[in-house]
Amino acid sequence: MIPQFFVKKSGEQINFDNFAYIAGAQLIYDWGNPVSYPPAQGSSGITYNVSGSTQAEPQGQFMKQGGGSAPLWSSTYSGSINFQPGTTADFYVEYNGTLPTGAISVVSVYKSNASDASGSFLCLTGSQNGINLSMNSAKVVTPTIWYGASGNTQATLTCTATLPNNDWNMVTFTTNGSNSHTMYLNAATSASTDTNTYDRGLFAPSNRNIRIGINNISNTSNIALQGYMMATLIYPFTLSPKQIRQLYYVFRKRFS
Repeated sequence: MIPQFFVKKSGEQINFDNFAYIAGAQLIYDWGNPVSYPPAQGSSGITYNVSGSTQAEPQGQFMKQGGGSAPLWSSTYSGSINFQPGTTADFYVEYNGTLPTGAISVVSVYKSNASDASGSFLCLTGSQNGINLSMNSAKVVTPTIWYGASGNTQATLTCTATLPNNDWNMVTFTTNGSNSHTMYLNAATSASTDTNTYDRGLFAPSNRNIRIGINNISNTSNIALQGYMMATLIYPFTLSPKQIRQLYYVFRKRFS
């Protein structure tokens, strides 16, 4: 186990078994934290939420669509899951819960590879204040959100982040739930922002299946990630650039 430390004077943090994160998360799945994913499980196990939140979402289950096994966990990069590029099946992690109403931040730590086609870092589509962070074949990540009084009006945002090939990156999407929606890459040294108004504060969602690593499992045209994922975090507020940098310093120590 490799302890992860914050830089000095970095602000609030939560320490969970020597792993330091920004405090206040609703969900933290960290496949390099042995409390979040006990290595003794091997592959196809349960991921535990280590956010410490009273609004904590339940555990996540490795899933598959098609043949083969579920995502593979390994000790590579101090702990990560492999979505198995080149296979015919689609692999993902699923939990049953809700996304925060109004403001939200979604953080994904992911390593792409040359065979990547497209996929989603986090997906709750169709209704109930859903969010889909999808990546296309050019490695451009674009957020789509659902909003409004019924939670099912859809908008694809103009803010994007482009991932370099074959590298670890931290992708962060934040929205204030109204008129400020931003995509950041890694240490938040640059940002892409959409300022159109989409109100996510008008609807109170109920529990739905939320998926990590796949866009759609309702038919045979599934869109799933390929490559490695180290962590997924969800916050019920807008992370600042400083907080995003702090999280990036936590994870980048494991990139090599």
